[in-house]
Amino acid sequence: MAPTILTAETVQSILSEVILDRSTPVRDAVDRYFAPGYIQVTDGAVSDREAFITHVEAVRGHIQSGELKVVDFVLDPARGVFADRHVVKVVKNDGNASELDVYMFGRLDGDGRITEVNEITRVISGASGDSELARVRH
Repeated sequence: MAPTILTAETVQSILSEVILDRSTPVRDAVDRYFAPGYIQVTDGAVSDREAFITHVEAVRGHIQSGELKVVDFVLDPARGVFADRHVVKVVKNDGNASELDVYMFGRLDGDGRITEVNEITRVISGASGDSELARVRH
């Protein structure tokens, strides 16, 4: 069960587990923190829950390691909305490093699971094509 009140630390933990922790199967992590009707919009590309799972599996397949740090976080619990800025640093399978800046806005259901995310990403360092990590599906 997802936490009912999010903090910067819990968002960082959730995103790190879902995206970077290979010891947790992607579907198990998504089931724990994301609602069944979850929708994500990344840089204008819309993904349903299954497409999001495919995306996370693809990201895990393209990287050797990574770390995620929430830099800024706000929550409006009365409306069930939150926003954050997080930085993701990864080492890709080819050994090259990349750093992405992500601005994320989300909604929560009554159980504290994420129902919707709308995010914009930018490459801080790495190859210009590394922006595709935010949307990769294979």
